[in-house]
Amino acid sequence: MVAAGITDAMIQYEKTAEAIYSKNPKHGKAQGIKMLDTSRLVAIFAGIFVVVIGISQLM
Repeated sequence: MVAAGITDAMIQYEKTAEAIYSKNPKHGKAQGIKMLDTSRLVAIFAGIFVVVIGISQLM
């Protein structure tokens, strides 16, 4: 009797968990501010670095 109750509870928990995960996936899309791609970010920093080095060489 007790084992059947535990099994029923586990089945109910599994169904509930499946319903939650189907609505809210574990690894969903990130929301909020869209970040720059890393390649673009590295290119921007490299450009700034080259400009700073160029200015320091002229002084």
